[in-house]
Amino acid sequence: MRIPTFAGALALATCLACASTPPPRSQIAAAEAALRDAETAQAQTLATPEWNTARDKLERARRELRDENYTTARELADEALVEAQLAAAVARSEAARKSSEAMQQTIRDLRDETDRASERVIP
Repeated sequence: MRIPTFAGALALATCLACASTPPPRSQIAAAEAALRDAETAQAQTLATPEWNTARDKLERARRELRDENYTTARELADEALVEAQLAAAVARSEAARKSSEAMQQTIRDLRDETDRASERVIP
């Protein structure tokens, strides 16, 4: 008699745990906002792998939400958030690197021009 009672209680507790998991709408919204931020940082072109991973995980989270698999949806939304933040950071870093390279080239060009001008002045 104890085993069926224990099994029933365990089944009831499992069902209640599933039913008490709220939809992860705020986590999905946070991931969407992070993805928009990454887009602003041009992550689609400067951090393509990270951007694609974040976008794919967010889409999977939305599907899991529609299917009422809230725990999986929450996990995927959290992962999408982190991936989107990484994509934004990588994109900003890449943009800064490219800007730095352009500035260094400008400095080299100005030095070359200055050297040529100096050679013309000094006989």
